[in-house]
Amino acid sequence: MNVIKNLTNSEKAIFVGLLIVAATVLAAMGKMTIDAWIDYTKFMAATYVAGKTIQGTASVIKNGQKDSSDLKKEVSASDAAADRAVLEKFPVKKKDS
Repeated sequence: MNVIKNLTNSEKAIFVGLLIVAATVLAAMGKMTIDAWIDYTKFMAATYVAGKTIQGTASVIKNGQKDSSDLKKEVSASDAAADRAVLEKFPVKKKDS
């Protein structure tokens, strides 16, 4: 859920999303071929990722990089929380042996 919330707070993500929706409408109306739609959405996704990467790199250069052990702790904590959330929604059934 955090990912969706982060995307809705990002002007770049909203703009890219609106452009992809517009392209989808054009494809549905027959004004754009499916191949062109695929190429367009790939291009927009790659542009968004490249922009976020450049922005993140600039932030690291400006503010200094965190210690890698701190980053590992943050990732591990968020991964654990995500795993718990998934297991709560989709409990694993054990096979009878």
